[in-house]
Formats: sequence, structure tokens, C-alpha cells
Amino acid sequence: SLGFEVLGVPTREYSLLCAGTCEVPMINRDPRNVFMSRVKARPEHMPPIPKSFVMNRGVYEFGPLLTWKSLGAKKPPAPPGGVEPEAAEAALAAVLGGGTPDAALPADYVEALTVHAKTKSTNAEVFRISNNGSFKATTSFAFEKSANSDAPADIFSVEPQEVADLMPGDTCDVTVWSFPPDANRYDDSLVVCVEQNPYPITFPVSCVGVVPAISLSGPWEAAAAAALAATQAAAEEAGGEAPPPSDEPVPAVLDFDRLLLGRSEEREFTISNTSYVPVIWRLDLAELAECPEFQVKPTEGVLPVGGSAIVTVFFNTIDEQVREPNLHIDFSDAENEGLAVATRVQRESVAIKAEAYQIKYVNFEGDETGCLDFGSQRVGATDRQEMVLANNGKYPVEFGFVVRKAATRDLFTVEPADGVIEP
Repeated sequence: SLGFEVLGVPTREYSLLCAGTCEVPMINRDPRNVFMSRVKARPEHMPPIPKSFVMNRGVYEFGPLLTWKSLGAKKPPAPPGGVEPEAAEAALAAVLGGGTPDAALPADYVEALTVHAKTKSTNAEVFRISNNGSFKATTSFAFEKSANSDAPADIFSVEPQEVADLMPGDTCDVTVWSFPPDANRYDDSLVVCVEQNPYPITFPVSCVGVVPAISLSGPWEAAAAAALAATQAAAEEAGGEAPPPSDEPVPAVLDFDRLLLGRSEEREFTISNTSYVPVIWRLDLAELAECPEFQVKPTEGVLPVGGSAIVTVFFNTIDEQVREPNLHIDFSDAENEGLAVATRVQRESVAIKAEAYQIKYVNFEGDETGCLDFGSQRVGATDRQEMVLANNGKYPVEFGFVVRKAATRDLFTVEPADGVIEP
């Protein structure tokens, strides 16, 4: 306070309270004001969270972003000739709002608008910049690592790069874009500099580039493990060193082995989504078109992150033959509806091996009646007749003879009573 006296009145002092504030232009750095979407925490083992500020990490995460999206999708496509500006604006507003544009517009133009809208919803985020100081603020934005250009090496960019004369209490929006070029994690920091303020403000950001990926699992894994165990056991029994497990992937093969005519079996395998984005998949059954013995269910679907689907293959034996078709699984990111964009479609395959066969034999050679007739025999006499059992098939056949009637079971003896007939 400032104290003073009035001349001539020495016994009375007057006080004047004085106060002042020393301040520089500033913006609000509180994440609750800057970021519209926030989460308290993300455990280490959890996948990245799409488009959220993680409070315990202090980082804004764009989350998983598809690598096929490019910088060219930042701006809406130019309307083709013959499309009025008003119609182009209406179409863009409809697509951004989740609606359907005018059906009269060219299909490729509508597709480009859709790509722009989807890219903006996944690869862009609005940061709110508020002036919570007492002076107007002129702010500029840049990244520590990215040069904020359209070069592929610049993962992050911001628009606009400068906001002039932001008045106290006002708020402006800046748009931050992220385009990872490959399947890696990228980190950077948005640096906000306020004119006449020596202390820059940083907002850490991150993104993860992803490519749709699936894995196949099925009975071939158990078969490979059993074969390896048998090999190791044989090596140990022989006193040698057991071979180490191979790093090579196990070929995906559904082996039905051999199946008699008139019978049926089924095999299952699992398609799992191993990426951070939903995956759409569809089976290519072209090689099964001429194989009526096979049926497959289901034939298409969408796998969420961490999801899986079980595919069942049915084999019904009809004719005696060997079948070895391939079952192809085409997949892409879920934004590629109907797998329309071929360049974004990937393929995995499962080989199918199956054989339908029957046991062919000829007995009683030279006698078409199919009967061994011993005729009339004296009591206590012994008679002997021969028959021929021939294997006309491809594989060994086991046989066995049984006299069904108990009353005559002790009267007949067949030698040999059982055995194996080679082809």
C-alpha cells in the first residue's frame, strides 16, 4: 500500500492499495480443455486406443492407422467437369455427415469423396486452443520431428500453422493429421509457440501404422507336433541327438486321408485377426466349383480386433477319386467393402487333400454262383475246397471270416481265418 499525509494535518495518514500483475500471452495447456476425447489409463498389454488422450501417459494416441491412406486424401477431390460447385459442396456435406450423395454424380468422384471422409474421421483430430490469458495471443504450431510438409517422411502435420490475434477467452480449432507410411509406431510432439512468451508448450502425439493380417490354425499344427515328437523320440531311442524344432511355418493342409465311399467327415480351421483393425474376409471357392464332394461354411465375415471365425469343410464321398483343391482366403481392411479395391486385398490359402475309395475284391474265382457247395458228406468225413480272395484296390485290405450260425460254427474251419491282402 502507498501511504501519504495531507499537508497541515500531520496526525492523519492515508493509505492507497496498489496491485499489479506481470503476465505474458498464454494459452490453456490443460488436456481437459485441449482434447475432446480422453481416457484415464491404458495398460501396457492393451492395443493402442483410437483417437484419445491417455491421461496417465500424457500422450494423444491416434491409435492404429491403415498405411494405405495417403496425404492426398487430406483435401476433398476436385469435382469433375459438369458438376456444379453447389452440387459438389452438397455431396461433400452428405458424405461427411454419413449420408448418401446424389446418385447422378460420377461413381469415381463419390468414391474419392468417401475415401476423404473416412480418412478425415480416422487420421485427423481437432485440438482446441484457448486463450486463458489477459492479452491477445498469436500462436504458431510445428512438430519436433516432422517438418509439417507433404513429404512422406513427415508423419504428422497441422493446419493452420499460425493463428493470429486470438483474443482473451476465445478458442480456435487446429487440425492435426497423421499418416504412418508402414507398420511401425511413430512418436512426435506438437510444439505451440506464443508470441512474446518464452516458454513453448508441447503436446506429445503417437500413432501406429497397421496392415490387415490374419493367422490360420487347424489340425495341421497338431499333426506337425506329433511328427516332431515321433522324430525326437526315435532319435533319442537310437542314441542320437534330437533335431530342433523348425522355424519354418507349418503348411496349412486339411487332410481327410482316405475315406470309403458313402461316408462323410468334416474338418475345421480357424481364421484369427492378428492386427489392430477389423478385417473383412471371403473364401474363394473357385477350385471347389467342380468338386461336389465338398461344402464349406461360413464363406465370409468380418473379424473384429482379436476376433476369430471357425470354418468347417465337409467331405462327402461320391465317386472313387483323389481330390487336392486349394481353399483361398481373401481379406482386407473392413473399409474395403466387398473387397472392391483389389490392390488392398491379401490372400492366404489352405490345401485340401482327400481320397474316396472302395475295397474291391474277387472271391470264388471261376465260380459265378458265389457259393462253396460241399454236397452230401458221410458223417465224420472231411472235405476241403479253396477259394481265391484278390485285392484289386490301391491299398492293403484286412479280412476276417466269421461263421454266423452257431449250429454250424464247429463244422467249418477257414484257413487262414484273417490276414492282410496287399494290392
